Amino acid sequence: MTARRRPCRRGLWIGAHPGAGRPRPARATDCGSDGQTAPVAAEAGGAGETPARKQVRGFRRAYVFDGAQTDGQPLPEVAPVLLTGEAPADLWDELAAQVTAHGYTLERGDCHGANGYTDQSSQSVRVRDDVDDAQAVKTLAYELGHIECGHVAALPTYATCRGRCEVEAESVAYVVTAAAGMDASGYTFAYVAQWAGGDVPTVRQAAETVTKAARTILRHLDSAPQQTDDSAPADIPAAA
Repeated sequence: MTARRRPCRRGLWIGAHPGAGRPRPARATDCGSDGQTAPVAAEAGGAGETPARKQVRGFRRAYVFDGAQTDGQPLPEVAPVLLTGEAPADLWDELAAQVTAHGYTLERGDCHGANGYTDQSSQSVRVRDDVDDAQAVKTLAYELGHIECGHVAALPTYATCRGRCEVEAESVAYVVTAAAGMDASGYTFAYVAQWAGGDVPTVRQAAETVTKAARTILRHLDSAPQQTDDSAPADIPAAA
């Protein structure tokens, strides 16, 4: 691509995963997304290895620019892509336990074009059942992000500030999955950019909520019992 940043344009700095944007071998779990928008099918490929748990000790600054701040040929449209491959051992169960602790039931099944959704009226969370384990876990983290950020309990606010709420929930899911050794940057960056619409205040306002919610989820993950044997991780439950 030949687009160039215009002189004297200020970028927006975001907290990027330490390895984001740096060359590394491709993995089946690279890129992906959650959200209540229709998913984009990923290219066919084999399942990757189960990512190992790791601890995220911080994030580095990465500058991004809105397309309107560039000259040259139009930038290509970048859309979120579903995660493929396996998920870290026990992560589904640990996130599911947090969802049920909030009083919600969890199920797998058709989500009518979405990757997942949370229904306050029935106190239920549903994750689509036709995706790889990595994507299912990512979607679950996203829905838990909505719950932990308070979006489900404050639906009028969600309706009027949906862009900010989507940025918050997706950012929480990114931090949580990154802490588990997954890389969802290929999905998250595009998804957040779409909902933020280049609105810097939207991203800034989300930061405090994202930090608080992600820390709460990760604290519970750290305290959850870990699988200690060498047996293969249990399959993530599919629809009955």
